[in-house]
Amino acid sequence: MCLISFWYLFAISFIFASDNPISTDSRIKTLIYNPNEIFRLVVHFNFQTSVEFEKDEEIKTITTGNSYAWQLIPIDNRLFIKPLEDNILTNMTIITNKRVYQFEVQSKPYSGYVDNELVYVARFYFPSPDEKIDYPEIKKNDDKQDILEVKPYNFNYEMVGPVKYLPSKVFDDGLKTYIYYDKDITFKQPFIKVIKNNKVLKIKPNIVGDYLVIDNIGKHLELSFNNNVIEITNKNYIN
Repeated sequence: MCLISFWYLFAISFIFASDNPISTDSRIKTLIYNPNEIFRLVVHFNFQTSVEFEKDEEIKTITTGNSYAWQLIPIDNRLFIKPLEDNILTNMTIITNKRVYQFEVQSKPYSGYVDNELVYVARFYFPSPDEKIDYPEIKKNDDKQDILEVKPYNFNYEMVGPVKYLPSKVFDDGLKTYIYYDKDITFKQPFIKVIKNNKVLKIKPNIVGDYLVIDNIGKHLELSFNNNVIEITNKNYIN
């Protein structure tokens, strides 16, 4: 009798335990898709965030109001977001082969405390996956946003110059060139010559954290600062 009572109580306890929801870290969020909603994402400098779309979705285009302060890497149905500086607020539109998404993205400095708004992973839930969605017509550059056509970053660069002043890496996204230094180097009025289509463009780059961001790409770049010259060649560039 005692044995039967024990198993009865165990079974009842198991049923109640199964009905209780499993706790989830607040930094992993589920977003219910609504084409008329703007989804807010809070990220931290030195952290990356992953946005997961439906399994068979393919990211086609990303548009942002501010592109230089963000590293955006699309892989399959995921978008990885990493802020390149803190205290930045911008909007972002993502167009996939199935839907259009609107985001407000904010980067904050890391305070050392748990931020309940911080998003590590954002997953979308679709109440009506078979519902037909009418996509709005997007007119390129009408709102003066930076348009990022989704493509892999190009890291195929060669550099020549004083070893002390060589960048740690150089890459481009098809629109802008990013020169990254992980060394303790103070930039004193950096100046860049970009050779594009046999024309020499003189450009003063934007300094964003440890990055020099050039609003252009080219076959050859000549970086001059601190009385030193670094020659950079884009091996993938086609005139």
